Amino acid sequence: MIKFYEKIDKVGRKRLCVKVSDIKNAPENIEMYPYIAEDIDPLSDAMAEENELHGLPNYEEAEVCEHTGYVLKGNNRNIVANGITKADGTVMPSYEFLYAQKAAVRYDELSPQERADYLQEANTKGKRNEYDVRTIVKSHDYLKSLHEKSDNFVVNKKRWVDTPTYKHFCTYRRI
Repeated sequence: MIKFYEKIDKVGRKRLCVKVSDIKNAPENIEMYPYIAEDIDPLSDAMAEENELHGLPNYEEAEVCEHTGYVLKGNNRNIVANGITKADGTVMPSYEFLYAQKAAVRYDELSPQERADYLQEANTKGKRNEYDVRTIVKSHDYLKSLHEKSDNFVVNKKRWVDTPTYKHFCTYRRI
């Protein structure tokens, strides 16, 4: 169980925060989404500016499971908060705290497919470029691997392209 802290930002607002050292990205997020410098580098600049203005690097809450410490929403923010070296060689700072909220779900009580679905839903709402071919391929391959381990495939021999998960994947990415 991780601890959430109440911090006061530079303009006097109370913010619920987590220590960056206490959290980690959800394993499914790492499997589904590639590190894309063109997305991460501008985010690091925005977070540095936000930290300067308000004393916390992110203006939108990351969603963190308080039982596991896994970041369910805000994985790129967590990557940046740990400090990165940008594509141009600029070393960006790490941060002690991230503005966060307690997750509405408990990570360790979800199946791998439910976790993937939850992350996919969070990321298709404009937080990440879901139409980048690298993201599409990596997400597709991970979701397909989950299907190949499921009873739908092993017992029922259901093809991946005939599943609701595949249809949902294609719909959200306009494929």
